[in-house]
Amino acid sequence: MLSTAKSVVASTSIEAESSSSRCGDDFYRAARGEVADVKGDQTILGFDNERMRARTSLTAEEEKSLLRRIDWHLMPLCSLIFLFKNLDVDNIPYIVGEAPSNLLLKWFSPSRWQSRIMISWGIVLALHVPIVNKQGLYAVRFFLGLAEAAVCWHLVLIKSLEQVDYQGGSVPETASWLTDKEKAFIQARLPENAPRAAEQDFNFGEILSSLKDKRLWLFTLIWALFTVGTSGVRFYQPTVIANLGFTTIAQAQLLNLPISVFGLLVIFVTGYFADNGRLPRPIYPLTFLIIIIASYSVLVVYPSNGSVYAATLIGNAVTAAWYPMMWPWRVQTTSRATGSAFSIGFVNSYGQIGGAIGPQIFRSAYAPKYTVPFGIAAGLVGACAITTVITWWVTRQTESDTRRLKRARISAGKRGEAILNDVVDTDLKGARI
Repeated sequence: MLSTAKSVVASTSIEAESSSSRCGDDFYRAARGEVADVKGDQTILGFDNERMRARTSLTAEEEKSLLRRIDWHLMPLCSLIFLFKNLDVDNIPYIVGEAPSNLLLKWFSPSRWQSRIMISWGIVLALHVPIVNKQGLYAVRFFLGLAEAAVCWHLVLIKSLEQVDYQGGSVPETASWLTDKEKAFIQARLPENAPRAAEQDFNFGEILSSLKDKRLWLFTLIWALFTVGTSGVRFYQPTVIANLGFTTIAQAQLLNLPISVFGLLVIFVTGYFADNGRLPRPIYPLTFLIIIIASYSVLVVYPSNGSVYAATLIGNAVTAAWYPMMWPWRVQTTSRATGSAFSIGFVNSYGQIGGAIGPQIFRSAYAPKYTVPFGIAAGLVGACAITTVITWWVTRQTESDTRRLKRARISAGKRGEAILNDVVDTDLKGARI
């Protein structure tokens, strides 16, 4: 597809040995609006001249407009899918089937597999109607979890890599609603380790490499500790409100609303600041974990009904905001199609085990204040914070390089330039860009 781009945009040659940053920061720059044809012997890390030449083909305003159009094209439907997915995310078969389903997603292509998910999901949901006993309910719930497995990984890749097209196919080169120039640019914009349609459908070696990567196990442990420590609290949020004396459905729902609204506000604000690359991304989830622990301490002490509700509001709001801060960090450390599918699915599935275990901590014997369960939850969140710090240390090189590149791209964009470099995963190699 990059060959197509040659016919729709102008080409400019750049000598690698003479085009280094005028600021001495080791980044290579090129003027936007033309395809870059890099010449010379010096290597630009993270840049493939054959595959990424179109990275400079759009101006900064054209890129912004294109990404906005992609967002509006995909995100409304993705948001709706994610909403329905969350209704059953704690389903055990969903947890078990997530990783295998992710691998099949690559084999059949995202567009076909996502369609399969939607159809089978709808069929199994319809089968709930004639159920008359708990055995039948258990059976359809089992198949419901299997039917929807892998939907989350698909949505993560849509936003993190901007590479999926629901209507025209599965990747930019088959998106009928993009021009040839836009297709080439989106493909060139993807980092070196991004999944691509041209890759082998299934590479068992990538799975083995992922299993040997300690970051897979660290992120899975983070997810497990977080979901166990917070899912029980989220599950019993209505109970906490009811125990405050608000027992009618209208009152309970009215008091649930501010928690959701505040969560959306926190996501928006932290996402805006995290995108500028000034602060290390792990700072944000770590801050959320500290706030959650502080909120739990209020729930353990139980000073007053108002304080408990305020702690519930703040704690659950930042709990919701934790995930958008973590996924980009996790995706930074994955590689290629099979490896990314397996790694993200592994974390998202087995790390979600807390959805099944967490609520079991909050047994009726501890009602109405659930002091002991909240104390246990706070301890698990504390362990999650410690694991997050360890993971930050392990991934510090890639995380730092990603932020440095982000700042350089923002600065270059203001001058009408593009950065040719991209991040190379060096966490486990001891090297830097």
